[in-house]
Amino acid sequence: MTYDGIARGLETKREIEPLGLVRYANVWLLPAFCRLRQELRTFRSDRITQIHLTTETFHIHPDHSFQDYIAMCKKEVDASSQKNS
Repeated sequence: MTYDGIARGLETKREIEPLGLVRYANVWLLPAFCRLRQELRTFRSDRITQIHLTTETFHIHPDHSFQDYIAMCKKEVDASSQKNS
């Protein structure tokens, strides 16, 4: 896929292994294992400028599941809440 990384102001090509779709604050998010960065990343669907389906299959990494993604988000929210308290 081609992703518009607004923070850096440039588009990057990514190969991802999607875990699912999550709707949060009126935005669809695509949690996925990013092969470029070799870690779980969250991609905003409105920043995906081009995407294509391949015939390649993948197995979800044991430590990169949808449940791991939710746990990661919870930690970030908890840390942010403590910081703002």
